[in-house]
Amino acid sequence: MGIPIHIVGKGIKEACRKFRSTHQEGEERIDMLTYCEPEILRLWKDYKKALIGSPENGTKGLSSMDNEQEPISEMIRKRIESIRQDLCAEAKESGSLEDIKVKALAGIDWSSELDVIDRENCKGDSIDIDAIEKRLSGLDRAFMDALLQLLSKEKKADWTMEIEERLSAYKDQMDENSYRETIEMGIESLLRERLNVRRISLYVT
Repeated sequence: MGIPIHIVGKGIKEACRKFRSTHQEGEERIDMLTYCEPEILRLWKDYKKALIGSPENGTKGLSSMDNEQEPISEMIRKRIESIRQDLCAEAKESGSLEDIKVKALAGIDWSSELDVIDRENCKGDSIDIDAIEKRLSGLDRAFMDALLQLLSKEKKADWTMEIEERLSAYKDQMDENSYRETIEMGIESLLRERLNVRRISLYVT
């Protein structure tokens, strides 16, 4: 979902704290991450508001740290331009894992795609943040799909084995679909980690 890991960790801690306040020690325990999901999503919503502002809090959060007078529209445009510069620069690099990152980047016309987002969703001071994030998420998905297509069968097999080893203690507790989905997510996570692929998002810098 693109939620930063520190937000996930904070949400888990807060959910556990609230759980302990209403349950006796040894009585029950949290054994599913889904129990913590509402708290994580609440913190994620608050974090996004603080980061880019909202109709309720104007330009508080990130703008108050950088420049209290800077309109949200300008902040969003700067973020999109930063994404453009990063992606176009990386598309010219070489030497990545089997060069698949460069090939995947070159397969998408980032400049044109970001121009469309800017043209359709950034009109004066009117910014459709949700629409922009949705379009950026679509680009992120297309990029990850391209990387997965280019990943060699040998490398994918190696990574699958690595993830299966990590999951070995939990496999019996998972149904087949959940197990396969977890492996697929694990491969994507390794792609991001080992190719230094940041999520394409307004909220990930």
